[in-house]
Amino acid sequence: MRLDDREIQAQLRELEAARLGVESDLRVRQRDFERYKKMYSEKVVTKEEFDRIQGLYEVSQARLKQTDEQINRVRVMLSYTQITAPADGIVADRYADPGDLAAPGKPLLSLHNPKELELHANVRESQATKIRIGQKLAVHIDALSRDLEGTVREIVPQAEAASRSVLVKVALPPDQLDGLYLGMFGRLSIPVGETNYVVVDAAAVEQVGQLDLVDVVVEQDSHKVLKRRFIRTGKRFGDKIEVLSGLRVGERVAKRS
Repeated sequence: MRLDDREIQAQLRELEAARLGVESDLRVRQRDFERYKKMYSEKVVTKEEFDRIQGLYEVSQARLKQTDEQINRVRVMLSYTQITAPADGIVADRYADPGDLAAPGKPLLSLHNPKELELHANVRESQATKIRIGQKLAVHIDALSRDLEGTVREIVPQAEAASRSVLVKVALPPDQLDGLYLGMFGRLSIPVGETNYVVVDAAAVEQVGQLDLVDVVVEQDSHKVLKRRFIRTGKRFGDKIEVLSGLRVGERVAKRS
């Protein structure tokens, strides 16, 4: 973005013109100084006359240095009229129109890089202590019904007093962001412990009314046979289903075709 720089450009041109005059005066003072220096060494002029010319020469040098500093200061001010984004991105919103007055702290544009999205989650203090920078966490985007694996990029070291939560920023994989937009709702899964489950393929479970049955492979007279058994099921994990009772670890069940 470019701010109106006409006034600053005019100041710069004014100072550059003044510098030409100072340079011209300096050249005159330098010639006078060199001439009087020679005359003073030959005892043609007095010490007072030489000191006066030397003083005028040094004042002219100082004026040139002062003018250069003023020009540098105006050029710095001029650079502030060119507002460049810190990175490539897409304009998400615009807060200023041509002719508006810009002021320090007033936002002009908001941008985002669609390949560098991240999930911000307010995590309870007790759970935030289990998270580490660089840790891989599961993310679910409800609107897209999509599961992603994010990487913890930052844990803001300050808890919200009201909610007793900590802000955690999780970077999302750039190759899985198609259809994802800023502001979408997502869920962050945080491991808080480990639990052992007995699970079987959901395809091995047959529902008969309100009953769940499986065919268990057992040894009988040196032969493998199937025996139907009632089980009680719990949570579902993808294509697996938890068995709360009716099966033991290591038992084999037949998968139905």
